[in-house]
Amino acid sequence: DTMEELISLLSRSCEYFNNMFYGINNTNFNPPLFYTGNGTNFTSMFNNSKMATVPLYDTSNGTAFNQMFYACTKIKQVPQFDTSNGTNFDSMFYGCSVVESLPNLNTSNGTTFKSMFNNCPLLKEAPKIDTSNGTTVYALFYGCTALNKVPELNLQKAIDLQNMFYGCRSLEDLDGFKDLGKAYLTSRAANYSYYTLNLSSGTNLTYNSLMNVINKLYDIASLGVKTQKLVLGSTNLAKLTADEIAIATNKGWAVS
Repeated sequence: DTMEELISLLSRSCEYFNNMFYGINNTNFNPPLFYTGNGTNFTSMFNNSKMATVPLYDTSNGTAFNQMFYACTKIKQVPQFDTSNGTNFDSMFYGCSVVESLPNLNTSNGTTFKSMFNNCPLLKEAPKIDTSNGTTVYALFYGCTALNKVPELNLQKAIDLQNMFYGCRSLEDLDGFKDLGKAYLTSRAANYSYYTLNLSSGTNLTYNSLMNVINKLYDIASLGVKTQKLVLGSTNLAKLTADEIAIATNKGWAVS
C-alpha cells in the first residue's frame, strides 16, 4: 500500500503515462490504481503487455491514446475510459486477439482512427464511436474476422478508407457511413485508392445494410469530384436491383 501511495503522490504532477507498462510479460500482474487526472499522453501505456486486466484510470484530459492496448493478447475486457478529449486513436486496440467486446467510447474530438481495431479477430460488434472529425479510418477493422455488426459511422471528413474492412468475412449488419465523400477533393484522380470503399469481404451483408451504405453516400458528383469506387463484390451486387445501384452511380460512385 505504501508503494501505491507513493506512486499516486508522484503521479499527481505527471502528464505523460506513455509506455508505462510496456511489455510486462506477467499475466498475474495487476497494475495499481493511481492518480492520472492530469495525464494527456497515454500512448502505448500497456503496449505488448500480457496482463489480463487493467483498472479504470482517469483519462479525462487525455489526447493521445494511440497504441494504448497494442498487442495486449490477454485482455478480454477494457473499462470505459473517458476519451472525450482524445484526438489520436491510431492502433488503440490493434492486435487485442482475445477481446470479444469493447465499451462505447466518446471519440468526438478524434481525427485519427487508423487501425483502431485492426486484427481483433474475436470482436463481434463494433462499439459506438464518433468519427465525425476523423480524416483517416485506414484499416479500421482490418482482419476483424468475427465482426458482425457496425453502427453508423459519420465519415464526413474521411479521406483515407484503405483496407477499412479487409478480411471482415462475418460482416452482416451495417448502419452505413454518413456523408462519405463530402471531404473528397476535386484534384484527386478518379478511382483514387484512398477514397475507395471496399466491402467485398462481407459477402453476408444484408440487403438493408447495402442500402444503408448506398443511401448515406454523399453526392460527390455535385462537388465536381471525379468518380470514386464502391466495391461490393458480385455476391452483394446480386442482392440489388439496377435502380438501387443507380442511386450510388448518380451520386458519382462507380459500383462494382
